[in-house]
Amino acid sequence: MLVISNSIFRGSQKQYYDLAQKERVLINRKSNYFELVPCGHTIPDNPSPSNDRVSKPRK
Repeated sequence: MLVISNSIFRGSQKQYYDLAQKERVLINRKSNYFELVPCGHTIPDNPSPSNDRVSKPRK
């Protein structure tokens, strides 16, 4: 697992997107953590990790 700061991620996004294919990558922004999660070439029906209902975009 790799934890990086937001500023480091911004400087080398491609590198960390590629790395997320092989290992867990977390981005630290203030007191929050965000995980890069590759999902392949399609978006799952319910992209929510907690499997809760996802609201549809407004038209």
